[in-house]
Amino acid sequence: MDASLPPRLQSDLMRQRQAYYQEMEAQLARWRADIATLEADMAGASARSQAILQQLLTDLKTMLEQSEASLDKMKETTGEAWIEFQSEFDELHQEISDSFDQAQKEYQRIG
Repeated sequence: MDASLPPRLQSDLMRQRQAYYQEMEAQLARWRADIATLEADMAGASARSQAILQQLLTDLKTMLEQSEASLDKMKETTGEAWIEFQSEFDELHQEISDSFDQAQKEYQRIG
């Protein structure tokens, strides 16, 4: 941890970081399950719909992999770097969430 921070703040920051990590890990697991569900559901869609959905799923999987790699890097961050990391990860998290919403709307529209 950041040696310039008082021990109590270091401890609080470590707890916050651990809780955030667990929350994000759980969200990634939910997204992986959502992808699997969409893949299974699209089997009955038309070929054109499957192609569109497959591209959306490919994009989602790529973002999910980036998110997982970023979350792994989080383990190495401390102090102010952690705060900056959290901000960047929150932006990526929102982008993935928006993409999932778009994919689900698209699936409902064409599926």
